[in-house]
Amino acid sequence: MSTKPLLITLVLAGLSALAVFVVPHHTYPEHSFKPRTLWEIVKPVFAGDLPRGAGPLTALFVFMLLGMFSAVYPVVLVPVIRSSLTVESAATTAPFLQRSWLIAGGVIALLGAAITMLAILVSEMSFGFGVSSASANRTLGFIAIPLFQAIISVLSLVIGASPNAARLAQELVS
Repeated sequence: MSTKPLLITLVLAGLSALAVFVVPHHTYPEHSFKPRTLWEIVKPVFAGDLPRGAGPLTALFVFMLLGMFSAVYPVVLVPVIRSSLTVESAATTAPFLQRSWLIAGGVIALLGAAITMLAILVSEMSFGFGVSSASANRTLGFIAIPLFQAIISVLSLVIGASPNAARLAQELVS
């Protein structure tokens, strides 16, 4: 891999890592048990720390996998573009079959971005009596994290659906 695609991949990996592990979607007091980052939302699902009566855990696990796919997809997008499109095929309108991986990945990642937004919304809910002020605790990450994932997903869809976008993307990452 040459320098430019490696640099793009590393930047996307850094942004993805920030979105999952560092950027808070809410601010809560220190003593609060509510999750502040995406990792704090999904960690109990992957660690098996959910209570026994947590409902259909298989569906929850699949939803969290889709959300995590959306978080990791920006990192694999550049290698997918490089492997599914050659410079020659991108310049001569790459066949749809070669670009279909980008469409499939984009659809799955877009679904994952929606699930990420839903998980962030559910994480702020209080299931008690009274009025909740959860919306006051939202940070820029509340919108930025799912928006970043959705933009990458739509970009993948456009590259997969349009031969001209595929050619431009291939030129960018080659």
